[in-house]
Amino acid sequence: MLELLNKKCFWELIFGELKEVNPKVFAKKDLSVKISKSSIQITSNKHNHKFDTNSLPVYVQILHDKLHQLNSLGYHRVAIAGGSGLIGRFLTKALKTIGWETVVISRSRDKGVFSDYSSTLELNLNDFDIVFNLCGTSVLKLALKPWKLKEIRDSRIKPTKFLASVTPSHVLLINASAIGKYNAEGEVYENTQNSTENEITRLVCEWEAASLAHPNSVQLRFANVISRDSPLILYSKIFNFLPLKIFVSSKAIFNWLAVEDILDGIFEILNRGIRGPINMYSGSVDWISFQRTLLPALGIKLFIPEKVIKFINPILSDLIFTRFTVRSMYYVKNTNLSKYLEIIQFK
Repeated sequence: MLELLNKKCFWELIFGELKEVNPKVFAKKDLSVKISKSSIQITSNKHNHKFDTNSLPVYVQILHDKLHQLNSLGYHRVAIAGGSGLIGRFLTKALKTIGWETVVISRSRDKGVFSDYSSTLELNLNDFDIVFNLCGTSVLKLALKPWKLKEIRDSRIKPTKFLASVTPSHVLLINASAIGKYNAEGEVYENTQNSTENEITRLVCEWEAASLAHPNSVQLRFANVISRDSPLILYSKIFNFLPLKIFVSSKAIFNWLAVEDILDGIFEILNRGIRGPINMYSGSVDWISFQRTLLPALGIKLFIPEKVIKFINPILSDLIFTRFTVRSMYYVKNTNLSKYLEIIQFK
């Protein structure tokens, strides 16, 4: 039994879709959630609601199954550095919901436990099972400010070096990385070597090298993350209202990751004792199909060739226009993007 998180928590979806539950009742600190194999029980001082998972929306059923699977592994205490980002927020809420004691580490003393990455850590990491390092400024800054690459690099490399040095060897360090490690064509797996290097691949390689200094580490190579509140989705909604519709013409591949599938990847890591890099992806689609799927009402007025974007911002071009399809040696994913967007109610 544990406290429900703030109202942005995904469990809010339950309150919004089940009419017999009053959301105001559950906006209290005394509320708790208990997950079993076939039900979810939500309790406060005055109310007790138990739901059969089969009666819940599909999205909530999917989350329930992933969380129940993860909770079966017996881990209890984790620290999350970078818990305020898109992935960090989701993971913090998810792990707290299944009862794992979750501490968020932040650079801000107001938000977390240490004020600077080079300072003395005010938390005894010996007491934790896992340390997640998800630190890093959003790469979307490169869209309009390619000169921000150093800031993006430092926001990843510095905390990674610090956490790799202070995390005890018996504690598992799960470190963020990216499919930007690859600069190849065709299908890429965890053991695929780079064919050439650019600014992005060099950054990711250095990022991974910093985390590999820890003897008990995993590198999560994230594809482009999509969720109900990801910047990619928010920007696309704004874009839909613009009078001039822009369509990027490219034969590139868009490799994407449903944020909920991160839980599957973590389960594989913990259940099978995986160490080293693991590709985190849900599926792949060509760039034009991706745009048409994400923006079904797009009235195209202007085509921009990929070469133009590469000329204007080569770093952004290297980041978003890839020629490879992500695969994994550890599990198989091939989720339909259109169906996923439907499930999480974008359409």
